[in-house]
Amino acid sequence: MEYNRPYISVIQEYIDSLPGVTIAKLRLEILNKFDKNIQVFITNTAAAFLMDLVSLKTKNKNIKDILTSEVFEKCVKKRKEVKKLFTDDELEDVFAVYTYHFVLYCKTDPQDVFNVFGIKA
Repeated sequence: MEYNRPYISVIQEYIDSLPGVTIAKLRLEILNKFDKNIQVFITNTAAAFLMDLVSLKTKNKNIKDILTSEVFEKCVKKRKEVKKLFTDDELEDVFAVYTYHFVLYCKTDPQDVFNVFGIKA
């Protein structure tokens, strides 16, 4: 993932260039690296990731300007329950799963995503 690019730009690129089936396969490939209980944990915490992402949007900072590295730091690495379970390398995989989950969400609920993030799916 390109950590020095705005996260919303990365998401928009995935939406524009990859079909949902491909995104779902990529997500599943990464999830399959983990045992079943951890897969459930990652899947269940994906919504919390999206809520953390929304919270990065402030009066002074447009969500479209936030770099991928900042999203990774604030929405993945700083979550205590995630940090306890995974190594730094595994955290990158978890972030990728969350990202693919977000892309799939964008494709299934485009109006909601446009209203919150300005992403066109």
